[in-house]
Amino acid sequence: MFALCEELVKRDDIAESLRGLNVEIRYGEDSRRILAYGIKTFYELFNSRQLLVLAKIREAILNLHVSDNVRELLLLAFSDIIEFNNILVPWTYVANKVESCFSIHNYLFSHMYAELNAWDGGRGSFMNALEKVRRGKLYCRRPFERLYRRRANKLVLVGKIYTGDSCEAEITYDIDGLGEADALLLCASSLAVDIPYEVDAIITDPPYFDNVIYSGLSDMNYVWLRDALSNRYPWFLPSHTPRDGEIVVDPSRPAEKSGDKYAKDLAAVFSRFSRALKDDGLLVLTFHHRKTAAWAAILEALIDSGFTIRAVWPVRSEARSYPHTRAPGAAIYDAIVVARMRSASPHPVSVEDLSSQAVSRALEMLKKVDTEDLTWPTTFTIVMGQVLGLYSRHHPDVYDGPRRVTVEDVIALAEGLAKEVAHELGEEPSASLF
Repeated sequence: MFALCEELVKRDDIAESLRGLNVEIRYGEDSRRILAYGIKTFYELFNSRQLLVLAKIREAILNLHVSDNVRELLLLAFSDIIEFNNILVPWTYVANKVESCFSIHNYLFSHMYAELNAWDGGRGSFMNALEKVRRGKLYCRRPFERLYRRRANKLVLVGKIYTGDSCEAEITYDIDGLGEADALLLCASSLAVDIPYEVDAIITDPPYFDNVIYSGLSDMNYVWLRDALSNRYPWFLPSHTPRDGEIVVDPSRPAEKSGDKYAKDLAAVFSRFSRALKDDGLLVLTFHHRKTAAWAAILEALIDSGFTIRAVWPVRSEARSYPHTRAPGAAIYDAIVVARMRSASPHPVSVEDLSSQAVSRALEMLKKVDTEDLTWPTTFTIVMGQVLGLYSRHHPDVYDGPRRVTVEDVIALAEGLAKEVAHELGEEPSASLF
């Protein structure tokens, strides 16, 4: 069977359809490990069976007599299975299942990989992905909120509340045509997009510092979708996903993608947001990271762009089953940061009063966290969020005696307070990395 597949992928029609995979894997923090094994192109990340089956599924989708919208939904399902059908896919013995090759946000070479039925083999198969898309569309038609109740210090799902609305929308790709549509969809760098309208709120999920190199991980899906979508969307014409404008910290590109550059670019984006928001508009972002340098960058970007943090709420954002959340020191809670443009002069505050208020608020929030989630990363995230919120409201008039407290000072203060709270709760703090 394997020999037959090797012959079939050499046929002119199939070989031509796979030509787009023969592009180089760019060097980066995400890819340097597999490049060290001599793998150079995306084509080499798939065996002949996987190449044949994936090519056939994509070909069938492209040849269907359906609307472009339906075809793109099918391609969305197809793109979801690529990370489960390649030679990097590990088998998790504890859970007895395949895992995504990006389970820890890197291309990791697997000396013994798992191979499944890409068409209908359960998790990672096309039929499974298609069912997820179907459920998503049903949700769009009839959205709901999950209803939880607290029982024995745990949140338990008890039902759903349907909103009576619909998430379906008429979409435009032209920023000048938003008045005639419900939603505007752009594929561009936030550093280059100006919003020519006054908006009530901007809700965003900024890049997680050095956790995920988005351009590199996106390339594997992109090379499979490029030929199918480039005739409709110009952003699928380049051989790789855009990289130069990416706001990220990448140790493999220290000159272009440093921590300082990350904070500067993020501040530039937030400044664009500030110009688009109404006077009482909200900027809402979600963030977590175990490195204090990442939190410093977020705080600097918000302050430099004129925002004040009005509230910070902890929300569980990661499932317990994800491999990267089972690693020591992994963060499973996000800080939901709610900010407004500064509208009044700050009131001076001492570092002692700020610390007392932050710890008091953090302890109240920690009382509502599930017992099994009371770990050092959770405490670190919650305390850090409360300290940063208070500091931004009083900045620059936060004093340690006669001296003003800097961003670097308050980040170190927040880490110290988090350790004190962790000890009080009987947790063992792990080291944060600067």
